[in-house]
Amino acid sequence: MEFPLDAGRWLAFPADRLDDAVSALGLHDLRPATGVTGVEAATRAADSLEFEDARGEKQTAYRVFITPEFDNWRGDPPTGKWRLVWGNAFVDECDGFLLADRLSERCGEGHFYVIDPYHS
Repeated sequence: MEFPLDAGRWLAFPADRLDDAVSALGLHDLRPATGVTGVEAATRAADSLEFEDARGEKQTAYRVFITPEFDNWRGDPPTGKWRLVWGNAFVDECDGFLLADRLSERCGEGHFYVIDPYHS
């Protein structure tokens, strides 16, 4: 599976720490999805929804996609197995740097990546 270069922003964490990452990011209601569907839903479709909760307070729900495990996705030499978290609205509105810090604290390591107009 290839990820689109215009997909923008994502987080990464060690693949064996999935439960820790889900907890650190406050995610819930996990459902299986294919890679193509997951990236599309988390980066191109409407990936957030505002709603009113039972107390009448405004809330925002975000759609994210957690990838399957990847070997050596960051280059050579091999760096172990990783999972990526895609969800542009989630990463933007919840602060990707803060989310990466939470992943680092809970999973031992977390990264935040951005593809800018210069792909740097």
